[in-house]
Amino acid sequence: GYKVDIFVNQQKNTIFPNPTSSAFTLLIPQINNHQNAKVLITDMLGHKACEQILSNEQTVFNTQNYRKGVYTISVYANDFYWVSKLVVE
Repeated sequence: GYKVDIFVNQQKNTIFPNPTSSAFTLLIPQINNHQNAKVLITDMLGHKACEQILSNEQTVFNTQNYRKGVYTISVYANDFYWVSKLVVE
């Protein structure tokens, strides 16, 4: 048999550095294909830390005012959704 691997987009969505204490970069290569993409950052209790529209595939967020803990990063647009965790130390 044949094995075929199809890579639609080899670029990875990522958050770095993770964990962080002062700032992190959110890299979403597909963002240029989705107008009105938004990011929502919430703590583990569901409290909103940040919500904004993403206009570039790479965005830097300041976390100096965030409490220590784990946050959920959600990026969404009409037909796109990606979620990850961020640790703030």
